[in-house]
Amino acid sequence: MKRIVYMISIIIGFIAISSLIITTSINQMKGNKKVAAVSDVDTKAIIDEQKIKKVDGEIKIRLLRSATNSVEEMNLEDYVLGVVSAEMPAEFPEEAIKAQAVAARTYALAHVEEFGGTSYSKEKNANLIDTVANQVYYSKEQRFAGWPENKQEGYWSKITEAVNATKGEVLTYNDRLVLSPYFFSTSWGKTEDAVSVFNHQEPYLTSVDSPGEEDSPKYTYSTEKSNDEIIAAINANYSNCLNSSESLRSKITILERD
Repeated sequence: MKRIVYMISIIIGFIAISSLIITTSINQMKGNKKVAAVSDVDTKAIIDEQKIKKVDGEIKIRLLRSATNSVEEMNLEDYVLGVVSAEMPAEFPEEAIKAQAVAARTYALAHVEEFGGTSYSKEKNANLIDTVANQVYYSKEQRFAGWPENKQEGYWSKITEAVNATKGEVLTYNDRLVLSPYFFSTSWGKTEDAVSVFNHQEPYLTSVDSPGEEDSPKYTYSTEKSNDEIIAAINANYSNCLNSSESLRSKITILERD
């Protein structure tokens, strides 16, 4: 039986996979604004070769708003700002917020077909949706509603500065945009190979040690599910596979742990 892997879509700044990925820019990079860059590439070639769609000189993102079921078009950097404000606590260090911005920008462009990505919905002509199905996105008004009033402007300014400081920077591998820029909050000391999670391998998503996470509130946790809940979840994907607690205990064996 295939292993069940729980993925958490909340990033912290020190992303374990970043040590395996080249960080560069789709625009001209400014010396000290590289994030963990290990080499430079011909960014103009990337832009020309992948035929990045630009409108009025800005890359546009078409975002499906779940609350209204309508599509909103916005500049890429405005989208990144809304994602970073939603995906990462504003109290985090500036460098962590910058790392989130690079990851969010990469994830966005990986859903633009001109980059070889797959949009969230061709039917609605939307690159992404504003939920955990892709990346959570908040408008400024939505974000302010969830922050203490006396901290709203300071938090927003801090995130805006981090996004602006990384403007145009994305993750690449072998001079190409990373199309699987997955991120998460905590890997419990070691990341997992992509093939174990998604059934396909990516050379930049391989298992590595991830020290320094011991203080994360998600480093250890537990959850409980009843037999009936597990049976329902399995039967939802494999019709009538199990019909009782007895069958659950007799048919399922833990083969390994990781």
